[in-house]
Amino acid sequence: LDRSRATIEEGDNKKAVDQASLAKAQLDVLKQELSAKGLGTLSEAEANLQAALDNDAFQYAPELVERVQANLQAARQSRDSMNYLSIIESSQAARELAKSALARAQELKADAQLAKAQANYKKAVQSNAALFAPRKFKDAGDRIAAAREAYQNGAFEDAARLAGEGADLAYEAAFERVLAAEKNIDTAKGYDAWPHAHETLAQAIDSAKMARQQAEAGDFDTSRGYADVAIQLAMQAETKAKDAQVATRLVGLKRGVEASIQDGANYFQVEEVKEMIDRISELQLTYTPEGFD
Repeated sequence: LDRSRATIEEGDNKKAVDQASLAKAQLDVLKQELSAKGLGTLSEAEANLQAALDNDAFQYAPELVERVQANLQAARQSRDSMNYLSIIESSQAARELAKSALARAQELKADAQLAKAQANYKKAVQSNAALFAPRKFKDAGDRIAAAREAYQNGAFEDAARLAGEGADLAYEAAFERVLAAEKNIDTAKGYDAWPHAHETLAQAIDSAKMARQQAEAGDFDTSRGYADVAIQLAMQAETKAKDAQVATRLVGLKRGVEASIQDGANYFQVEEVKEMIDRISELQLTYTPEGFD
C-alpha cells in the first residue's frame, strides 16, 4: 500500500492500481489464514473442554470450567463479528484453561477414588474377605497398589481408573454373601416366583435386607447368617416357581391331548398321539428343577 501511494505521487496510476490490488489480495489471504487459525484453536479448546467434562471437571474444577466457557463464548462472538485476533486470543485462553481443568479434575478424581477404595478395602478386611472371597480380595489389593503407584508417577487418569476398579472389587469382596443373596432373589423373580412362592420369596427378601443392614453396620458374621438364610429361601422359591410352571404346562398338554382324542385324533393320527402321551409321561418322570430351562 505504501508503494501504491508513492506510485500515485509519481503519476503512474496504472501501476498504483496494480499494487493496491496485490495488497488487497494479500490482505484477503491473511484474513483467511487468521480465520483458519482462530477456528482451529476454537475447535481445540472445545475438544479440550469436552475431555475435561468427560473426566468430571464440572464436579472437581467448576471454577475453571466456568472460565473456559466464558472464553469460548467470547471467541464465538468474535468469530461472528470476524474479529480474528480476538478469536485466537480467547480460544487460546480457553484451551489452556481447559487443559488445567482436565489435569485438576483427574488429580482430584484420583484422590476421591483412592479414598473410596481404601474405605472399601478396610470393610473387606473387617469382613474376613481373605477367607470368604480370597480372589476378589487379592485382586482388590493389587488394583489399589497399582493405583497408588500410578498416582505417585503423576498418571492421575490411570490412578483413578485403577482405584475405581479396586474399590468395586473390595466392595464385592466385603459384601460377597449379601450380593449372592440378592442375585439369587433376582433369579427367583426371573422365574416368576412372586405368584408361585410369594411367602417364601418375601422371607428371602427380608433376610437379604437384614444381611445388608448388618454388613453396612460392620457386623459381617451376623450378615452372613442372614444372607445364607436368604439364599436358601430364594432357591426354594425358585424351585417352587419352576415346579408350579411345569405342572401347569403339563396339565395344559394333557388337556390338549384329551381334546384331540375327543376330536378323533387317536383314529387318524395314532402315532402322533401316542408319541405325545409318551413324551408327557417322560417329562413327568424325568423333570428336575435344574433341567427346567
